[in-house]
Amino acid sequence: MKHNMIFGMLLLTLVFGQSDRSLKYFLTETDILSDHSVPKIEVRHKAHWEGRFDEQGRPLSLESYDRDDQLILRRKYRYDDNGNLETRDEYNREDKLTSRMSMGLDEDALRFVKYLYGVDQVLSWGDRFTIRRYTLDGIPFETTFYEADGMPYGKIEDVRDSAGNTRYTIWTRLPEREVIRRWEYIYSSNGGHTLKQYDRSGKLIEFKTYNSQEQRVIIQIAPPDSNRRLNRIELSYRLSDTLRTAGAVLSDSSGLILNRYPITGNGLLPGQHRIILDENPVLDDDNMYSIRMEGETLHEGDCQPDSAQGYRFDTHPPILRLKIDSLVSVPTMMFTTNEPLQEATVVWMPDSTTVLSPTPRLIPLTRAELLMGDSAGFLPQFAENLNEEGTYRVSLLARDFAGNLGKSPAIQTIRFDPTPPEIRIEAPESQAIANNPFLRFSTSEDLAVLTAWISTTSGRFRYDLSDQSTAGKHVWRIPESIIETVDKIQRIALLGMDVAGNSADTALVRNIRFDFDMPVLTVIYPQSHSFIKDGNLSIIANEALEIFKVNWQSISDDTVVFKITISNVMNRPGEKTLLDPPIERKLVLGNFYNLEVMGLDSAGNPSTWVTIDSLEYDPVSPELLITQPEYGAEMDTLKVAFEISEVLSVGWLYLQKLEAAESDTMIFRLPDSLLSTGPHLYYPLFQAGREQFGEYKLWLIGEDKAGNVSEAARVNKIRLLSSDVP
Repeated sequence: MKHNMIFGMLLLTLVFGQSDRSLKYFLTETDILSDHSVPKIEVRHKAHWEGRFDEQGRPLSLESYDRDDQLILRRKYRYDDNGNLETRDEYNREDKLTSRMSMGLDEDALRFVKYLYGVDQVLSWGDRFTIRRYTLDGIPFETTFYEADGMPYGKIEDVRDSAGNTRYTIWTRLPEREVIRRWEYIYSSNGGHTLKQYDRSGKLIEFKTYNSQEQRVIIQIAPPDSNRRLNRIELSYRLSDTLRTAGAVLSDSSGLILNRYPITGNGLLPGQHRIILDENPVLDDDNMYSIRMEGETLHEGDCQPDSAQGYRFDTHPPILRLKIDSLVSVPTMMFTTNEPLQEATVVWMPDSTTVLSPTPRLIPLTRAELLMGDSAGFLPQFAENLNEEGTYRVSLLARDFAGNLGKSPAIQTIRFDPTPPEIRIEAPESQAIANNPFLRFSTSEDLAVLTAWISTTSGRFRYDLSDQSTAGKHVWRIPESIIETVDKIQRIALLGMDVAGNSADTALVRNIRFDFDMPVLTVIYPQSHSFIKDGNLSIIANEALEIFKVNWQSISDDTVVFKITISNVMNRPGEKTLLDPPIERKLVLGNFYNLEVMGLDSAGNPSTWVTIDSLEYDPVSPELLITQPEYGAEMDTLKVAFEISEVLSVGWLYLQKLEAAESDTMIFRLPDSLLSTGPHLYYPLFQAGREQFGEYKLWLIGEDKAGNVSEAARVNKIRLLSSDVP
């Protein structure tokens, strides 16, 4: 829309070319383009335009009014001698210039086109035009360049601050919106300013400085830091142009020139520079000096010199002293210095015979630590850089604020031992029941301090064990005053520190009880001089047993011994039967053995050995055979003939009437005279009043002296005919 309006203005000379009217009225801007004017009466109380034209019909001015006939804007036109439009100015209602359109290529447009296309000459096309926009103060802030078809091809913007000073000038290629050139203005407090120019890639291509009189400043010396002394003569400066020749002049506080220094090479090129004029000057540390720099540019001749005062020098290194103990667990240090330090590092040089890595360990000091000279010892923040045990040679390197490097005398032998010692309590363990008053422990290295703390219900007690602080295993007797007064120690703790100052982790055991009494053990089964059929044992103990030991020794061969150890036998006092402890069936039938039994309680106290003598091993059951009566036999009187394979300890005859209840079984114990080996005849005696006649089944069972029970010898059917009793 904006471009169409511009074209409309350009066509005004054609539209009104044949008119000779000097004042016309229009309702809209479109009416102006179509030359559709109206009488003045029709624009009353309406927004409208008023135009003044020359005799050739060209507009001289156009004014826009609102419905109250208040001026909104005014446009003025100016033509060249050939009658072509030259400029069109637009004013606001305060009659202040807001924009100007210039036909052809003006000076700014030519500069823009030359830079845009990289050419030296440009044809002056009259159909191109430029529009400038102005602030209310009449200062141009935006210039836009247009092709003949009304399309913009470039723009120049001036960005100003609140004081009206130009901060940036930006050249932009349109319609791509590419910034092809940019200037930056930096204003100083002394009224001068610096101008920086950047190309389309953002690279700085021009740097110029001007003073308050708009004189170009090429040499700018950076003033020295008033709080810093120098140990060499150095000059910091900036050049905004290339110099053909340059030099620096050193003078003392009286103005006496002490030396002249030529500046060559890269020091003559634009940019920031810092050069050393003299590495080892001989100057008075208490005096003040000044440096003046002069130069000649390539094209402009001598340039404005610049100077700086207040240079102070210090060419002497700091005097340092370092103190560290000969054996340390952490690198705590002290140092002294005769002047403030800018930086410092503690150098730990390893001894290759004790340290694996030969690399020096460097511990830089922080700013706060640099201020701790002549104070108490401190641990540097970067102490962790010292990370390997061994022997070191240590010194302090430091630089003062003038840059002078000083070194302390080296401390030749310092042993660094960061490894804490190890203390282990080997007995008793936590929750243990101890049968002795001794604490057994070990230390990994010699200790400077070793302390035992014992906690009971009566309090907490401390004991010094420094007499047992050497590396190795130790035994310490717990005081009787502790053991005799309490039934339990709640906690025993050992605390130690080695010679280097490393603290060991606390060695700790809890809940220790003491039991010094031997358990009492009684063997119920087997008894001496008896038969056994297995390894079963029955014992009685007056307290819980942790371990039970059994020894079987052959009487015929002393070398034959079977030893058995059983854990977790009895968890409470009383009687206990051990079913056939694992003797691996090594007992031999018919052999005689002596048995030894012993138990250990939870504290490890042993009972006395209990001996059972002369045990004959017989695991075989006896055999019984009924020879009379036979199956189906009929008898007036019951008599049983039978045979026994070995001596019995007891025998039983069972007689049951056929189809009778099992509770009606008659049981007869064999007399002792019938328990020996061989054939026997037995007449059982019936109870008075019980019927004897009828059909019966009978069986015979025996048990030998080892407790082996025979299988039943049976006769499943006999008949008794009378009730005669033999």
